[in-house]
Amino acid sequence: EPGSVMKTMTVAAGIDSGEIQPYDSYLDEGFVKIDTFKISNVSKECLWFNTFAHALNFSCNVGMIRIAQKLGRALFYKYLTDFWFGEPTGITLSGEVSPKIEPYERWPTSKLLTTSYGLWISVTPIQMAAAYSTIANGGVYMKPYIVEKIMHSDGREEIFEPQPLRRVLKEETSKKVIEMLVDGVVNWAAKWAAIAGYSVAGKTGTAPIAYKWGYEDGTASTVGSFVGLAPAENPKFVMVVKLERPRTDIWGWSTTTKMFVEIGAEILKYYGIPKSSKD
Repeated sequence: EPGSVMKTMTVAAGIDSGEIQPYDSYLDEGFVKIDTFKISNVSKECLWFNTFAHALNFSCNVGMIRIAQKLGRALFYKYLTDFWFGEPTGITLSGEVSPKIEPYERWPTSKLLTTSYGLWISVTPIQMAAAYSTIANGGVYMKPYIVEKIMHSDGREEIFEPQPLRRVLKEETSKKVIEMLVDGVVNWAAKWAAIAGYSVAGKTGTAPIAYKWGYEDGTASTVGSFVGLAPAENPKFVMVVKLERPRTDIWGWSTTTKMFVEIGAEILKYYGIPKSSKD
């Protein structure tokens, strides 16, 4: 289960469909009751009237639920499958697997709600990287590949190039989502992922590990993640950092962002991308 890094896709679907805009407001009472369950936020910053941009920045579960309720099962399912969740990406790497997504007709209301914030759905890291790459590429899903060229013994060369497969989002939607993710890094919960001199867009995530019809708790009971892209104004790379059972802290924002910053800075240096501001 990806946890809160999935919230970016929920927000993107809401904006692209016209159901929400980043600065539309909603009432957040801190929790939502469904059946015998109570779904709550983690951050107290989510309480009361807030915008959906605020909900993404502070990773508010209730805000994502409100978006999913507006979308409904069929439309939300369409966006998830357009992002290629639920099937292999076809990357040129042997052994790729893919968790399935049940048809929306079988979804109980609780699945619609929990999927909006990244639980009760399984995603591989390459699927998540490809989904964020879709946003980085102006809303177009690009087929992931690893091999650039095969040189055969007879002198023939087989060259693999970027291949667009489908448009998932309007270009304007992608720009809005990237702006929201940049704001989260500059001002809010993802600020530990900032790389000096560069604009970074990204989202943190924490997912509990399923165990015996429930979830584990305590030390080393989560999967922490961060997905980021840089430079935000013209992305050169998307990176997924995923840590299973981190022991220093259960939260993704405190365990994965440092790795993103260290590796990301080296990637930007490798590509010779100049800094846009002073350190």
